[in-house]
Amino acid sequence: MELAQVYYGKLHDLHNEVKSICKKLSMLQSTLDRRIADIYHRIEETPIEDLNELECLTELKDVLQRRRLCKDEYAKMRPILSKVERDMKALEEKNDEIANMSVYVRNRYNVSITVEELFAEIGMEI
Repeated sequence: MELAQVYYGKLHDLHNEVKSICKKLSMLQSTLDRRIADIYHRIEETPIEDLNELECLTELKDVLQRRRLCKDEYAKMRPILSKVERDMKALEEKNDEIANMSVYVRNRYNVSITVEELFAEIGMEI
């Protein structure tokens, strides 16, 4: 396999992985937001004399801390996703063009050896 295609594939996989993680973090934050709203609604709907303030406060604090962690991780991942998305778009455009040119050049000049074989000839591993 051509080296460039191997690394292109790895970058493509990284892009998909980062996109998946960001989507999961966003979904998790939405879930936590709903839990916070549920706690608020329970507080609003429960008569004050029946309300266990400590239980509500403890639960709310726990959910808020989890949401903060989720937001923090998303904030750190978002620039990575943006960068990878921009780079992948440019790379996809160039990759097809370069791959077609590579096939043309290798066919025109009858290149029959692979890069793996070339490295092996000189005793190097890829």
